Amino acid sequence: IWAALAATQLARQQRLVRAEVFVFTREVDVSTGLVMQEERGVASVLDESPFRTAPPEELTTKGFWRASLAGTVEFHGLDAATVISPQFLASHCFNLVRRDSAGTTSIGLSFRPINDRNRADVQGVLWLDADSRDLRMLEFTYTGLKLRGPAAGGRLAFTRLPNGVFIDDRWVLQHPFEGRAVGV
Repeated sequence: IWAALAATQLARQQRLVRAEVFVFTREVDVSTGLVMQEERGVASVLDESPFRTAPPEELTTKGFWRASLAGTVEFHGLDAATVISPQFLASHCFNLVRRDSAGTTSIGLSFRPINDRNRADVQGVLWLDADSRDLRMLEFTYTGLKLRGPAAGGRLAFTRLPNGVFIDDRWVLQHPFEGRAVGV
C-alpha cells in the first residue's frame, strides 16, 4: 500500500503524468438528492496534480477542518502525500479490514486519530482490490465535527496507468452548505 501511494506521489512530483482535468462544484439537496446548483470547469492539460491540500505538518497541528469566527467551516481534503507523511503515520492508528460486496472482495487499511477523539481530524479506509492488490479508493470522514445532516468527508479514486503507476483520478469532498472546501 505504502509503495503504491509513494509511487503515486513521486509520479506527481516528477510530473510523469499529464491529464485533462474537469472540476465540478455541486450543491445537492440532502433530502431529495437533486442537484440544486452546479458549476463546471475544465483546466488545461496538467502535468501535476490539480488536487492539493494543506501540508501534512499544518493538517496535523491545525486540523483538517477549521471553524471561523464568522461561523463557516473550512475543510481540507486528504491526499496520498498526507497519508504517507510521518506526521499522519504518527498520529493515526491503523487496522486491516475486509469488505465483500457484489461478488468482489476488498482489503482495507482503516485509520483513525490516536488521541483526542474530538479534534478536527479524519478517519477512514484505504481500499485495495483483494485479487489484484491494486489501490482502489481512499474514503474518509471528518472527526470532531458536529453538524446536522450526512457526515462530511471525501474520497479519492485511484487508477493504474499502463506504466504501472497509480494516479488519483477522482477527488471528492462532501460537506454541509455551511462550509467551504479549500485546496481543490
